[in-house]
Amino acid sequence: ILLRMLIAALVIVALAHPLFNPGAGLGGSGPLLIVIDDGWAAAPRWSEREQALGVLIDRADRAERPVRLLATAPARPGEPIRPSELMRAAEARRLLKAIKPKPWPTDRAAALEAARKLADSGPASVAWLSDGIDDPTAEQLARRLQEMGSLQVMLDTAPARARLVRAPKSDGEGLVVPVERAAAGGDAKVTLRVVADDGRLLGRE
Repeated sequence: ILLRMLIAALVIVALAHPLFNPGAGLGGSGPLLIVIDDGWAAAPRWSEREQALGVLIDRADRAERPVRLLATAPARPGEPIRPSELMRAAEARRLLKAIKPKPWPTDRAAALEAARKLADSGPASVAWLSDGIDDPTAEQLARRLQEMGSLQVMLDTAPARARLVRAPKSDGEGLVVPVERAAAGGDAKVTLRVVADDGRLLGRE
């Protein structure tokens, strides 16, 4: 009975995984290139992205294929974006722990240039963990990644994508706080918390 309960629990966890099917293998051939959007818009679901990255690296480990990581947000504003060297799965797991979402946007134009410089590295299996926010170079980056080999894209659904809070405006009666989302369609409810510098909650609407 305990064994059956354990198997049932594992099946439920596998089916409930929101990003990738852990049992699937890597497509294509060559090393695994993981492109990850790690700008501000990736922060809300970062723990799920880390899980998805772990699943991808585990697949590469089972297939005995090296891994390369390409983060699309610069380490500091204005710095160039460079892909990592090819590494074993164990090294990729250690590097993964150091990758965290940045408080600034991605620079997909710079990521595109970095991907173009990998043209001579041969075919690869590519996985792109996208934050779902479009920009003028997103399609170009996707085309370049497709040229490198098989491409798998993880894309947040519209309701799950990050929202952008603009600077508050005064309308004479109080503050109006504009909140923007990446995709329209139906009403969306958000909660606004007003917090003081010392962490005290001043209001909630």
